[in-house]
Amino acid sequence: MNNRRITGLIVIIVILGGFFLLSFREEKKSKLRQNKNIEFVTVGIPRPLAETRDYNVIFKELKEAGINGFLGSFLYQEVPEPKSLGYEADFLPPCTADMPSLKALRENQIQLLIPADVLYTPGNMPPIDQDPLKQLLACVGRNSVMGVLSYDEPVWNRIPLEAPRLLYKRVKEVDPSLPVFMVQAPLPAPADSTEANYYFSEIKKYNLYADVIGFDVYPIPTNVALLSTPYTKGKLATDYKALLSDYLKWLKENAAGKPIFIALQAFSYDDLGTEGMGVSTVQSKKPTAVELADMIEIAKNNGVSYIAWFGPSYLTKEDMLFWQEVLASTKAFFAREQGAQ
Repeated sequence: MNNRRITGLIVIIVILGGFFLLSFREEKKSKLRQNKNIEFVTVGIPRPLAETRDYNVIFKELKEAGINGFLGSFLYQEVPEPKSLGYEADFLPPCTADMPSLKALRENQIQLLIPADVLYTPGNMPPIDQDPLKQLLACVGRNSVMGVLSYDEPVWNRIPLEAPRLLYKRVKEVDPSLPVFMVQAPLPAPADSTEANYYFSEIKKYNLYADVIGFDVYPIPTNVALLSTPYTKGKLATDYKALLSDYLKWLKENAAGKPIFIALQAFSYDDLGTEGMGVSTVQSKKPTAVELADMIEIAKNNGVSYIAWFGPSYLTKEDMLFWQEVLASTKAFFAREQGAQ
Protein backbone atom coordinates (compact mmCIF):
# COMPACT_ATOMS: atom_id res chain seq x y z
CA MET A 1 0.00 0.00 0.00
CA ASN A 2 1.56 3.29 -1.07
CA ASN A 3 1.93 6.29 1.21
CA ARG A 4 -0.87 8.22 -0.52
CA ARG A 5 -3.37 5.42 0.10
CA ILE A 6 -2.19 5.06 3.70
CA THR A 7 -2.60 8.80 4.28
CA GLY A 8 -6.10 8.69 2.74
CA LEU A 9 -7.08 5.75 4.96
CA ILE A 10 -5.86 7.56 8.06
CA VAL A 11 -7.91 10.62 7.12
CA ILE A 12 -11.03 8.46 6.68
CA ILE A 13 -10.45 6.74 10.03
CA VAL A 14 -10.00 10.10 11.78
CA ILE A 15 -13.18 11.46 10.16
CA LEU A 16 -15.20 8.36 11.08
CA GLY A 17 -13.78 8.41 14.61
CA GLY A 18 -14.79 12.03 14.98
CA PHE A 19 -18.24 11.24 13.60
CA PHE A 20 -18.84 8.36 16.04
CA LEU A 21 -17.49 10.43 18.95
CA LEU A 22 -19.81 13.28 18.00
CA SER A 23 -22.74 10.84 17.67
CA PHE A 24 -21.94 9.37 21.09
CA ARG A 25 -21.79 12.81 22.66
CA GLU A 26 -25.04 13.88 21.00
CA GLU A 27 -26.78 10.70 22.16
CA LYS A 28 -25.51 11.33 25.69
CA LYS A 29 -26.71 14.94 25.55
CA SER A 30 -30.08 13.79 24.24
CA LYS A 31 -30.52 11.42 27.19
CA LEU A 32 -29.56 14.19 29.57
CA ARG A 33 -32.03 16.59 27.96
CA GLN A 34 -34.81 14.09 28.60
CA ASN A 35 -34.24 14.41 32.35
CA LYS A 36 -32.58 17.78 32.86
CA ASN A 37 -35.95 19.49 32.74
CA ILE A 38 -37.28 17.64 35.79
CA GLU A 39 -38.87 20.22 38.06
CA PHE A 40 -39.02 19.62 41.81
CA VAL A 41 -41.96 20.93 43.84
CA THR A 42 -42.56 20.90 47.56
CA VAL A 43 -46.04 20.66 49.03
CA GLY A 44 -45.55 22.86 52.05
CA ILE A 45 -42.55 23.29 54.34
CA PRO A 46 -41.79 22.10 57.89
CA ARG A 47 -43.91 23.77 60.56
CA PRO A 48 -40.99 25.56 62.31
CA LEU A 49 -40.07 27.26 59.01
CA ALA A 50 -43.68 28.05 58.14
CA GLU A 51 -44.27 29.71 61.49
CA THR A 52 -41.54 32.27 60.73
CA ARG A 53 -43.33 33.33 57.53
CA ASP A 54 -39.95 34.56 56.35
CA TYR A 55 -40.57 33.51 52.77
CA ASN A 56 -37.42 35.10 51.46
CA VAL A 57 -35.28 32.79 53.61
CA ILE A 58 -37.59 29.84 52.95
CA PHE A 59 -37.61 30.21 49.16
CA LYS A 60 -33.89 30.90 49.01
CA GLU A 61 -33.23 27.55 50.72
CA LEU A 62 -35.58 25.76 48.32
CA LYS A 63 -33.94 27.37 45.31
CA GLU A 64 -30.46 26.43 46.48
CA ALA A 65 -31.58 22.79 46.70
CA GLY A 66 -32.99 22.88 43.17
CA ILE A 67 -36.67 23.07 44.13
CA ASN A 68 -38.45 25.49 41.80
CA GLY A 69 -42.10 24.86 42.67
CA PHE A 70 -44.15 25.51 45.80
CA LEU A 71 -47.68 24.51 46.73
CA GLY A 72 -48.79 26.55 49.71
CA SER A 73 -50.12 23.87 52.05
CA PHE A 74 -49.73 24.50 55.77
CA LEU A 75 -51.64 21.44 56.97
CA TYR A 76 -49.82 19.95 59.94
CA GLN A 77 -52.33 17.23 60.90
CA GLU A 78 -54.62 14.98 58.87
CA VAL A 79 -56.36 12.91 61.56
CA PRO A 80 -58.46 12.73 63.64
CA GLU A 81 -59.28 16.09 62.03
CA PRO A 82 -57.36 18.29 59.57
CA LYS A 83 -55.49 21.18 61.18
CA SER A 84 -53.62 23.98 59.41
CA LEU A 85 -51.58 27.02 60.39
CA GLY A 86 -53.84 28.98 58.04
CA TYR A 87 -51.03 30.58 56.04
CA GLU A 88 -52.53 29.35 52.78
CA ALA A 89 -54.00 32.86 52.67
CA ASP A 90 -50.50 34.18 51.92
CA PHE A 91 -50.84 32.64 48.44
CA LEU A 92 -54.53 33.10 47.70
CA PRO A 93 -56.90 35.93 46.79
CA PRO A 94 -57.75 38.48 47.99
CA CYS A 95 -54.18 39.54 47.29
CA THR A 96 -51.92 42.33 46.08
CA ALA A 97 -48.76 42.09 44.01
CA ASP A 98 -46.67 43.64 46.80
CA MET A 99 -47.61 41.06 49.46
CA PRO A 100 -44.33 39.92 51.10
CA SER A 101 -45.06 36.26 50.29
CA LEU A 102 -45.61 36.94 46.59
CA LYS A 103 -42.67 39.34 46.32
CA ALA A 104 -40.39 36.69 47.86
CA LEU A 105 -41.79 34.13 45.42
CA ARG A 106 -40.91 36.27 42.41
CA GLU A 107 -37.54 37.47 43.70
CA ASN A 108 -36.37 33.90 44.31
CA GLN A 109 -37.80 32.67 41.01
CA ILE A 110 -40.05 30.11 42.66
CA GLN A 111 -43.22 29.11 40.82
CA LEU A 112 -46.56 28.57 42.52
CA LEU A 113 -48.53 25.39 41.96
CA ILE A 114 -52.09 26.48 42.70
CA PRO A 115 -54.48 23.92 44.27
CA ALA A 116 -57.93 24.11 42.68
CA ASP A 117 -59.50 22.69 45.87
CA VAL A 118 -59.09 26.03 47.65
CA LEU A 119 -60.29 28.14 44.72
CA TYR A 120 -63.33 26.31 43.38
CA THR A 121 -66.12 24.16 44.76
CA PRO A 122 -66.28 21.08 42.51
CA GLY A 123 -68.80 21.62 39.74
CA ASN A 124 -69.58 25.21 40.72
CA MET A 125 -67.68 27.86 38.80
CA PRO A 126 -68.08 31.56 39.68
CA PRO A 127 -68.66 34.15 36.93
CA ILE A 128 -65.50 34.72 34.93
CA ASP A 129 -65.25 38.36 36.03
CA GLN A 130 -65.15 37.16 39.66
CA ASP A 131 -62.79 34.26 39.04
CA PRO A 132 -60.28 33.70 41.90
CA LEU A 133 -57.62 32.26 39.60
CA LYS A 134 -57.80 35.36 37.45
CA GLN A 135 -57.37 37.50 40.57
CA LEU A 136 -54.42 35.44 41.80
CA LEU A 137 -52.64 35.58 38.44
CA ALA A 138 -52.92 39.37 38.49
CA CYS A 139 -51.11 39.39 41.85
CA VAL A 140 -48.51 36.70 41.24
CA GLY A 141 -47.74 37.16 37.54
CA ARG A 142 -47.93 34.39 34.95
CA ASN A 143 -44.18 33.72 35.01
CA SER A 144 -44.39 32.83 38.69
CA VAL A 145 -47.13 30.22 38.26
CA MET A 146 -46.23 26.63 37.44
CA GLY A 147 -49.81 25.53 36.90
CA VAL A 148 -53.08 24.57 38.56
CA LEU A 149 -53.49 21.31 40.46
CA SER A 150 -56.93 19.85 39.78
CA TYR A 151 -59.13 18.43 42.53
CA ASP A 152 -57.12 16.09 44.74
CA GLU A 153 -57.31 12.37 43.95
CA PRO A 154 -60.63 12.81 42.12
CA VAL A 155 -61.33 9.14 41.39
CA TRP A 156 -60.59 7.95 44.91
CA ASN A 157 -62.53 10.87 46.39
CA ARG A 158 -65.46 10.18 44.05
CA ILE A 159 -65.55 13.64 42.61
CA PRO A 160 -67.92 13.60 39.62
CA LEU A 161 -66.12 13.62 36.27
CA GLU A 162 -67.92 16.82 35.31
CA ALA A 163 -66.05 18.75 38.03
CA PRO A 164 -62.52 18.35 36.61
CA ARG A 165 -63.93 18.89 33.11
CA LEU A 166 -65.42 22.24 34.14
CA LEU A 167 -62.24 23.13 36.01
CA TYR A 168 -60.08 22.39 32.98
CA LYS A 169 -62.36 24.48 30.79
CA ARG A 170 -62.23 27.40 33.24
CA VAL A 171 -58.43 27.35 33.61
CA LYS A 172 -58.06 27.50 29.82
CA GLU A 173 -60.55 30.38 29.68
CA VAL A 174 -58.48 32.31 32.20
CA ASP A 175 -55.13 31.53 30.55
CA PRO A 176 -54.73 28.87 27.82
CA SER A 177 -51.01 28.59 28.59
CA LEU A 178 -51.58 27.37 32.17
CA PRO A 179 -51.05 23.61 32.52
CA VAL A 180 -53.53 21.66 34.62
CA PHE A 181 -51.99 18.94 36.80
CA MET A 182 -53.95 15.97 38.11
CA VAL A 183 -52.80 13.60 40.84
CA GLN A 184 -54.52 10.28 41.47
CA ALA A 185 -54.35 8.04 44.53
CA PRO A 186 -52.75 4.60 44.36
CA LEU A 187 -55.10 1.68 44.97
CA PRO A 188 -54.98 0.23 48.51
CA ALA A 189 -54.54 -3.50 49.00
CA PRO A 190 -56.24 -5.83 49.09
CA ALA A 191 -58.74 -5.23 46.29
CA ASP A 192 -60.29 -7.73 43.91
CA SER A 193 -59.15 -7.69 40.29
CA THR A 194 -62.50 -6.39 39.03
CA GLU A 195 -62.32 -3.41 41.38
CA ALA A 196 -58.71 -2.76 40.35
CA ASN A 197 -59.53 -2.85 36.63
CA TYR A 198 -62.45 -0.49 37.13
CA TYR A 199 -60.40 1.92 39.24
CA PHE A 200 -57.64 2.37 36.70
CA SER A 201 -60.07 2.57 33.79
CA GLU A 202 -61.81 5.45 35.59
CA ILE A 203 -58.49 7.22 36.08
CA LYS A 204 -57.99 7.20 32.30
CA LYS A 205 -61.27 9.07 31.87
CA TYR A 206 -60.36 11.72 34.44
CA ASN A 207 -56.86 12.19 33.06
CA LEU A 208 -58.39 13.53 29.84
CA TYR A 209 -58.96 16.79 31.72
CA ALA A 210 -55.33 17.44 32.63
CA ASP A 211 -52.14 18.40 30.82
CA VAL A 212 -49.81 16.73 33.32
CA ILE A 213 -50.86 13.47 34.98
CA GLY A 214 -49.49 11.65 38.00
CA PHE A 215 -49.92 9.61 41.15
CA ASP A 216 -49.01 10.23 44.77
CA VAL A 217 -47.19 7.08 45.88
CA TYR A 218 -45.91 6.88 49.46
CA PRO A 219 -44.58 3.34 49.75
CA ILE A 220 -42.36 3.31 52.83
CA PRO A 221 -42.69 0.97 54.56
CA THR A 222 -44.89 -1.20 52.33
CA ASN A 223 -46.43 -3.05 55.30
CA VAL A 224 -47.86 0.28 56.52
CA ALA A 225 -48.59 1.83 53.12
CA LEU A 226 -50.58 -1.29 52.11
CA LEU A 227 -50.76 -0.55 48.40
CA SER A 228 -51.38 -2.56 45.26
CA THR A 229 -50.30 -1.47 41.76
CA PRO A 230 -51.92 -1.44 38.33
CA TYR A 231 -50.23 -4.80 37.67
CA THR A 232 -50.74 -6.72 40.95
CA LYS A 233 -54.51 -7.08 40.39
CA GLY A 234 -55.32 -5.73 43.83
CA LYS A 235 -52.70 -7.72 45.70
CA LEU A 236 -50.25 -6.14 48.13
CA ALA A 237 -46.99 -4.84 46.67
CA THR A 238 -44.17 -5.67 49.08
CA ASP A 239 -41.19 -3.97 47.40
CA TYR A 240 -41.18 -0.18 47.38
CA LYS A 241 -39.03 0.08 44.26
CA ALA A 242 -41.27 -2.24 42.24
CA LEU A 243 -44.36 -0.49 43.59
CA LEU A 244 -43.19 2.93 42.49
CA SER A 245 -41.91 1.61 39.16
CA ASP A 246 -45.28 0.01 38.40
CA TYR A 247 -47.18 3.27 38.79
CA LEU A 248 -44.70 5.13 36.62
CA LYS A 249 -44.81 2.39 34.00
CA TRP A 250 -48.61 2.63 33.91
CA LEU A 251 -48.43 6.39 33.52
CA LYS A 252 -46.03 6.10 30.60
CA GLU A 253 -48.25 3.52 28.92
CA ASN A 254 -51.37 5.65 29.33
CA ALA A 255 -50.07 9.22 29.14
CA ALA A 256 -50.86 9.68 25.43
CA GLY A 257 -47.80 11.91 25.14
CA LYS A 258 -48.59 14.05 28.19
CA PRO A 259 -45.86 14.87 30.74
CA ILE A 260 -46.01 12.73 33.87
CA PHE A 261 -45.25 13.51 37.49
CA ILE A 262 -45.00 11.72 40.78
CA ALA A 263 -45.55 12.88 44.35
CA LEU A 264 -42.99 11.23 46.60
CA GLN A 265 -42.90 10.59 50.33
CA ALA A 266 -41.24 13.15 52.59
CA PHE A 267 -42.93 12.09 55.84
CA SER A 268 -43.70 9.11 58.04
CA TYR A 269 -47.26 7.79 58.27
CA ASP A 270 -47.37 8.56 61.98
CA ASP A 271 -46.66 12.22 61.15
CA LEU A 272 -50.19 12.52 59.77
CA GLY A 273 -51.80 12.40 63.20
CA THR A 274 -52.15 10.43 66.38
CA GLU A 275 -54.42 7.82 64.78
CA GLY A 276 -52.61 7.40 61.49
CA MET A 277 -54.79 6.95 58.41
CA GLY A 278 -56.92 4.04 59.52
CA VAL A 279 -53.98 1.62 59.68
CA SER A 280 -51.49 0.80 62.39
CA THR A 281 -48.49 3.11 62.19
CA VAL A 282 -46.43 1.34 64.84
CA GLN A 283 -43.89 0.28 62.23
CA SER A 284 -43.98 3.52 60.26
CA LYS A 285 -40.77 5.35 59.44
CA LYS A 286 -39.43 8.15 57.30
CA PRO A 287 -37.56 7.29 54.11
CA THR A 288 -33.81 6.97 54.61
CA ALA A 289 -31.37 9.02 52.55
CA VAL A 290 -30.82 5.94 50.37
CA GLU A 291 -34.56 5.47 49.86
CA LEU A 292 -35.01 9.15 48.98
CA ALA A 293 -32.28 8.85 46.35
CA ASP A 294 -33.75 5.57 45.06
CA MET A 295 -37.18 7.13 44.58
CA ILE A 296 -35.73 10.08 42.66
CA GLU A 297 -33.68 7.75 40.45
CA ILE A 298 -36.66 5.51 39.69
CA ALA A 299 -38.70 8.59 38.77
CA LYS A 300 -35.92 9.90 36.53
CA ASN A 301 -35.45 6.57 34.79
CA ASN A 302 -39.15 6.47 34.01
CA GLY A 303 -39.13 9.87 32.32
CA VAL A 304 -40.99 12.06 34.80
CA SER A 305 -41.17 15.79 34.17
CA TYR A 306 -42.10 16.77 37.74
CA ILE A 307 -41.34 15.39 41.20
CA ALA A 308 -43.29 16.72 44.17
CA TRP A 309 -42.21 16.17 47.76
CA PHE A 310 -45.35 15.61 49.83
CA GLY A 311 -45.42 15.76 53.62
CA PRO A 312 -43.00 18.53 54.67
CA SER A 313 -45.84 20.51 56.26
CA TYR A 314 -46.27 17.69 58.83
CA LEU A 315 -42.65 17.90 59.96
CA THR A 316 -41.82 19.35 63.38
CA LYS A 317 -38.72 20.73 65.06
CA GLU A 318 -37.55 17.16 65.73
CA ASP A 319 -37.73 16.39 62.01
CA MET A 320 -35.50 19.17 60.70
CA LEU A 321 -32.56 16.81 60.12
CA PHE A 322 -34.82 14.70 57.89
CA TRP A 323 -35.90 17.83 56.00
CA GLN A 324 -32.25 18.58 55.33
CA GLU A 325 -31.90 15.05 53.95
CA VAL A 326 -34.81 15.71 51.57
CA LEU A 327 -33.15 18.92 50.37
CA ALA A 328 -29.77 17.20 50.12
CA SER A 329 -31.21 14.34 48.05
CA THR A 330 -32.70 16.85 45.62
CA LYS A 331 -29.47 18.81 45.39
CA ALA A 332 -27.46 15.59 44.94
CA PHE A 333 -29.65 14.61 41.99
CA PHE A 334 -28.75 17.79 40.12
CA ALA A 335 -25.08 17.38 41.04
CA ARG A 336 -25.12 13.86 39.53
CA GLU A 337 -26.83 15.12 36.39
CA GLN A 338 -24.32 17.93 36.07
CA GLY A 339 -21.45 15.50 36.52
CA ALA A 340 -22.87 13.25 33.82
CA GLN A 341 -22.55 16.08 31.32
